[in-house]
Amino acid sequence: MTEPEALPSRLDRLAEDVKERILIQTQCSPRPWIGIAARAMLTLPLQARGGARRYAASSDGETLDVLTIGREGSLHLPERVMDSLGEPERLGHRGLWSPRRLGRRCGDLVVAEIHPLAAPRFRKAGWIVVPHAVRWEASLASIPPSKPGHSLADDLRRVRNRGYALERAGSPPDWEEFFSEMVTPLARERFGRDGWTPNRRLRRDLAALATLLFVRTEEEGRVAGICVVRAGAKAWTPALGVKAAERRLVREGAVAAAYLAVIELARSEGLERVDFGRTSPFLNDGLHRYKRKWGLVPAVDRIVQLSAVWLDTERSALRRAFAREPVLIDDGGLRVFAG
Repeated sequence: MTEPEALPSRLDRLAEDVKERILIQTQCSPRPWIGIAARAMLTLPLQARGGARRYAASSDGETLDVLTIGREGSLHLPERVMDSLGEPERLGHRGLWSPRRLGRRCGDLVVAEIHPLAAPRFRKAGWIVVPHAVRWEASLASIPPSKPGHSLADDLRRVRNRGYALERAGSPPDWEEFFSEMVTPLARERFGRDGWTPNRRLRRDLAALATLLFVRTEEEGRVAGICVVRAGAKAWTPALGVKAAERRLVREGAVAAAYLAVIELARSEGLERVDFGRTSPFLNDGLHRYKRKWGLVPAVDRIVQLSAVWLDTERSALRRAFAREPVLIDDGGLRVFAG
């Protein structure tokens, strides 16, 4: 007999597996709604009810009452905006469909994992909806900017001075090197255990579909890599990596060289847009700043998890917390929420 604790874990794993299976379909198919609908159906049992946990938190020296409802480990916003969180007090399970029944005044800050179909009713009730990730896209005509800022100009100068060369590859050992020696180390270095890397099935699918580009130098050989998938009139980059996740190589322009390689490849094939992957919704993330300086713009991703958030705006500490950590929210499009 299945233990009660094991079922959500198995459903979580199944949901993640299906999300990776439909990732290519939602990015590349002329009918992305099929994958979006499949994802929504699968996550329905996971997001109808959720475990409630109450925390005594602090921000700017003030004590705040924080409530989260949803799968444990899936709601990271309080950790990001609060100075500290105490140990959770478990409060059983609550439904995640009705903002009225959930009760927005049950904490100074309430964060609930919700299903996409429930998002409109939470917005109508005055909650904000925060996606757990956003995509970054742009027209090829607009990137890189004709007058790059100081930081991007430095990156482009490093690319020229370092003398990077490009290498097209695609054998099974090439793909294994790319994922094991570049993609996985960079994801772990940036995000720890939460860093996303493609599973084996998705790696095989990408190897069959994508173009693999390595950035190399005469002295060190391959130092970075990026894979590119043609998705209609758009070039999509599902994975990027740097050899052993060395910060030195990032500072020396290896990632910038990979970006330029994708832009040049997309232009040579007559494409119109590029998609350089996802980041968190928090504007202060270094990846946000990096992508913005290239002229990329955040866009809604229809298969990411959503959180509904209510905060007591009379608590000045909460307003200041979000002013320090502004976040992109989904109102049908994306806009900045800063308290």
